[in-house]
Amino acid sequence: MRLDASRDLVSFNPSERPAQTRASRVFQEGTLEIAEGERIRFTRYDKGLGVKSGELGTVTRLGQDNTMTVKLDSGKTTELSPEKTKHLDYGYTVDTLKNVRAERVIATGDGLTQQAFQGASPKAELNLYTGTPAPAQEFSSAKELTSPEIAQPAKQQHDFGIGF
Repeated sequence: MRLDASRDLVSFNPSERPAQTRASRVFQEGTLEIAEGERIRFTRYDKGLGVKSGELGTVTRLGQDNTMTVKLDSGKTTELSPEKTKHLDYGYTVDTLKNVRAERVIATGDGLTQQAFQGASPKAELNLYTGTPAPAQEFSSAKELTSPEIAQPAKQQHDFGIGF
């Protein structure tokens, strides 16, 4: 995947996917104003910190060196350095996002199955990019399973879209 200076997607080459994604980690760069007592949520599993994705905690101390101490809801306390704060968010509105669906998703991985797309909104559009036409046939039948009202099969070409 390549981004231009405005951070818009310029290209995505599925044949390069394994090399591109092996070391990839996704996070949204930004600034959070954090105070003592703030509720935070970890958005990624971190074995070194011993935290799971979605785990919640409360900031108990802010250090002069931009470190912070967080007491997790599990009772464990962990110290965060600035390098370990890339996968954090505010921890107040977790339940309000249950039924929200993503507008755009880039899915990578060799283990994608028909079931992976069954939860997609019937009004959403799915663009599937593959390195070969073979996966197109599999996912067009997945589309038939999830939305039987669609009569036309997907075009089977190198890059194609399936309308949900």
